[in-house]
Amino acid sequence: TVSQSGSVISTRMIGNVLYTVTRYCDLPEKDGDDFYCVPDVNSSAVDCKQIIHFEEENAFTYTVITATDITDEKAERGSLSILTNSTGLYCSEENLYLARNTYNDSGDKTLLTKISLKGTEIKCEASGEVSGCYNDKYSFDERDGYLRLVTTAYNYETFRQVCSLYILNEKLEVVSKIDDITDGLDEEVKAVRLCCHL
Repeated sequence: TVSQSGSVISTRMIGNVLYTVTRYCDLPEKDGDDFYCVPDVNSSAVDCKQIIHFEEENAFTYTVITATDITDEKAERGSLSILTNSTGLYCSEENLYLARNTYNDSGDKTLLTKISLKGTEIKCEASGEVSGCYNDKYSFDERDGYLRLVTTAYNYETFRQVCSLYILNEKLEVVSKIDDITDGLDEEVKAVRLCCHL
C-alpha cells in the first residue's frame, strides 16, 4: 500500500516499478514568522532533501513523485517533491517530463522539468521552457536522448496562432526548432503525430 499527498495527475509502470505523480496544494501552516506546507508520503512528511524549489518564492503547489517496486514490499521507495504546479507529463522508459502552460504579457510558454528514472531512484536533471503551449501528452516524444515538442502560441502583433516544433537536448536546451509550421496561417494544434525515419 502506498499513499501520498495530493490528487493524481498520472501513473506510469516501467518494469516492476510504479511511478505515481500527484499535485498537492494546501493552505500553509504558520510556525512563528514562517509559513510551511509539506506533502506526506506514507503518512510521513517529505524530507527537505527530497524537495526542490526553483520557482517563485510564494508557490504552495507541489508535484509529488514516488517510485515503488511492486514485487518487493521491503524495497526502498523513491520520492521527490517539486514546488511547481505541473498540469501534465510525458514519460519515456528513462525520463519523466513535467509540463505546465503559462499565459502572461510576455507570451505563452511551456515550462518543463526533466526527471530521470532508474528503478526506484528518481532525480531532477534539468528545467527549461519554450514558447507556446503544449496540447496534451501526445505533443511530446523522446528519441536518442532528445525531447521533441509541438506548441501553439498566440502572436499579439499579427493576431494569429503560431505552431512551432522544438527539439531539446538532455539539459532541456533548444537545439533546433521550426518557429511557424503553418507558414502564416492562423492555426492551432489539435493533434500531434511524431514519428521517426530509419
